[in-house]
Amino acid sequence: MYVHNYIKQKPKLDDIATYYHKAMNENVIIKHFVKNKINILKKHRQTLDLGINQISDISGAANSLKELTNLNNLNLYNNQISNIDQLSKLTNLKTLDLSHNKISDISALKELTNLQMLGLGNNKISNVSVFKNLTNLRELILLDNPISNDDIQALKNALPRCEINEIRVKKPNIYLYPEKTEELSVQVIPQGRITKSIPEYNGGWKVTVDPNGKIDNAYDFLFYEASINYKFTLDKGWIVNKGNFNEEMNSILTSIGLNYKEKSDFIEYWSKELNWKTSKYAVYYLDPKEINEAIKLNLSKEPDSILRAYFYFVPIKDNQNLEIKKPEIKEFKRNGFTVVEWGGIGK
Repeated sequence: MYVHNYIKQKPKLDDIATYYHKAMNENVIIKHFVKNKINILKKHRQTLDLGINQISDISGAANSLKELTNLNNLNLYNNQISNIDQLSKLTNLKTLDLSHNKISDISALKELTNLQMLGLGNNKISNVSVFKNLTNLRELILLDNPISNDDIQALKNALPRCEINEIRVKKPNIYLYPEKTEELSVQVIPQGRITKSIPEYNGGWKVTVDPNGKIDNAYDFLFYEASINYKFTLDKGWIVNKGNFNEEMNSILTSIGLNYKEKSDFIEYWSKELNWKTSKYAVYYLDPKEINEAIKLNLSKEPDSILRAYFYFVPIKDNQNLEIKKPEIKEFKRNGFTVVEWGGIGK
């Protein structure tokens, strides 16, 4: 069941339900709320998605939630929840997303030993001792909580098979434009790990590049993806609309200095990658200094001109009035050996 309706009041979860459901389906897509009760849900329901609303209290739904004995996936992302005691009975949960709430006490989670993925980013959590009991965890998101680096490291030692606090950097493309055909070595060093690459990374790329950017007579760019541990500053950027994404993003990329090919590649990828949870997204432009800290880029020959353009995409609630200061963009001039890289992170 999926419910994204941006409720303007702050309802309790037991006041939330649907005007429609398909009794024979395990997972139902719902687009509206009416005055029913959550206890109309069938006991065999496996997925319940109540993300991106303004739910503040789940205490009244305790009995109804407890009846969902087959519930494996629960999404309460981006609400106003502070107390999660009632979730302690959902012992079959494998995926739970509580990111972007107001949670400080997570002791109720110690009973959820079947959890494999747990999202708790952007809350008020400081005590992480409960996680050491959740040995089935494979992914744990704790970004933007007041947790010390020592505690994070202790968790990593206690849960060696679990990815903790990793941001997925998607599809960075590195374009190389030497003045003449050259053999170049390129190395990417993230604060984390590389998860994908084309061509195969193997600790670094050694490639032959033509002035038109063609790499080894086969590739237009070097591609990789990475999972990193880094907290970026999100304070400057733009707001883009679903219906005008291509046009608005093209204007942004032009101002930054990408050429036609680079812009086309970016827009083709991100227009499909964003799942458009809402009709607008904040597009934060990441500080190049932070990019260089989070993902170092080493080349065997120093570029005369280099541009590393990274963006962080965050959905904006339809009832949210968000103003973002636009970044000051310096003109990018392509002189001599030029390197251009773009990449993104999506919530």
